[in-house]
Amino acid sequence: MKDREGQASGNVSAIGQCLTCAHARSIAHPHGGDAYWRCGLSDTDKRFPKYPRLPVNDCAGYVPHEGA
Repeated sequence: MKDREGQASGNVSAIGQCLTCAHARSIAHPHGGDAYWRCGLSDTDKRFPKYPRLPVNDCAGYVPHEGA
């Protein structure tokens, strides 16, 4: 499976809502490992962790990404 940027993303159940959230961005691992997922809401709202522990199954800030 591929994420929005075309990078390998793994199993949807391993990532959760971040996979289809407008605020989430995948960050490639510098040594070729699994991608990190960064929450953009963490920039303005400290209730959201910058790099949430996956899978995220219930998030108050979840907004579906257009085209998801």
